[in-house]
Amino acid sequence: HQVVDFTDDTTGAPHIVAKSNVAMYVNEVGHNIDLVENVCSLEKPRSVYYYASIGTPMKKGETVELLVNYKEGYESMRVRRGYGKANLLGVKSDNDDYSRVQRNLAERISFEDSIKSYREDEVGSVIDFLENRVWDGIVSATSCLSLESAKNKCDVIRQIIARRRLDWTSRILGSHYSVVGRGGSHKEARHDEADSTFKVGMVVYVNNWMEAEDPRPPYSGVATVNNVFRDKFDRICLGVSLPGGKSICCVPEGVISEPTEDDFVEAPRRMHSNWLKWKREESHPQKRESRQLVLEKMRWDSSHFRNLLSCNQSSSDMHSRIMDSLRWEVSEELLYLLVKDNRLHHPLNDRHWCPISMRLL
Repeated sequence: HQVVDFTDDTTGAPHIVAKSNVAMYVNEVGHNIDLVENVCSLEKPRSVYYYASIGTPMKKGETVELLVNYKEGYESMRVRRGYGKANLLGVKSDNDDYSRVQRNLAERISFEDSIKSYREDEVGSVIDFLENRVWDGIVSATSCLSLESAKNKCDVIRQIIARRRLDWTSRILGSHYSVVGRGGSHKEARHDEADSTFKVGMVVYVNNWMEAEDPRPPYSGVATVNNVFRDKFDRICLGVSLPGGKSICCVPEGVISEPTEDDFVEAPRRMHSNWLKWKREESHPQKRESRQLVLEKMRWDSSHFRNLLSCNQSSSDMHSRIMDSLRWEVSEELLYLLVKDNRLHHPLNDRHWCPISMRLL
């Protein structure tokens, strides 16, 4: 099976291509045995085609409701909307505050657990995606001009919550990114190594050099740094390993340079791979700093709230809906911090909390 994303990265709503090729509002059979699926999918590489499959001939002018079956993968959404199997056994939909919050808290915990399993490069990819594909669109959608001109008020609220949710997401990403990046692949440099441009383990290029007492001809080619030290004249020198298992014990730093791709034509493949790996790792500190700045840019601050208050001045109902949605969002964030540390149990559960306590929550 293949997964086809028909949503816009910025808005979360179906994108233009999907709207022009797929019916946007088709009911599903759910668990109603009286309803029969008549919309099926035909999957081809990189694309999905939907077609109607009616079991009996239709008369001219006759109509039939199109029904699709989203299978078990959609069950959690059915439960949220009130027509899943669990709802038949008494589980409440998201219209119930306690039920909705419990599901949302569970999803937040699952989300953070997923992020904590990511390697450094995976976290970096998520940050890059949010910056390049999501951030600018959300900022634009929540600008005062966009809020005032929006036709669909539900979309407005969704975008505002998305901006708030980015604050929460960026803090989790930033925290884990600091942890996985702290390990670093380079050990703390010794004093002599710190003074040198070149570090132990680095692949370098030796330019026409051989020690005076060594009978071998001057060597030009790639080598791996074994150690960095100062000779009796207090010059920084390097001990290097050559391809084939040989080495040069003392090479002045002045005859060493960084290699280029062309220098690896006749070098072992492993040495070339090590050089590429080192180059990537050398750029990590700059990338980490840049990505942390991106995450800081996504933080929510008081200016966002003032912007919301200044928009839609004529619609007190809209203000009320926005503030109510934000109040629930912030409450969930606070409840999440308490629940994940086991400081608060069963929030909003009327079996454990009195009405006054629930209002305070």
